[in-house]
Amino acid sequence: MNKVKSYKEVPLGEAILNANSWDDGDVLLLCFDEIWDVNCQSLIATVDHYLKEDPEVILNQKKFEYVFLKSQIIEILGNSESQLDRDLSQEEALKAFLFYFDNDAFFDWS
Repeated sequence: MNKVKSYKEVPLGEAILNANSWDDGDVLLLCFDEIWDVNCQSLIATVDHYLKEDPEVILNQKKFEYVFLKSQIIEILGNSESQLDRDLSQEEALKAFLFYFDNDAFFDWS
């Protein structure tokens, strides 16, 4: 497991929409045993990127695992914002995020 240097707990919707404010190289960790919605718990983590395994954290008996880098989330949001020509709501950002996670493709808003 990559060494997690530090992390902060943030609701997923807030974490996604504020990815621009994360430190460069930060990663998003989520619990794969939960349904992901705007209010679910997420961790924004600073990790040691020189180790080969994906980072994970055990918190309150829940395992949080690597999902995306900051740069990937910014790319997902940027694609959707350019299609809609406006900022996204938390629900829209989550929809684009989940679609990308499930399909490895950007959501088509047309």
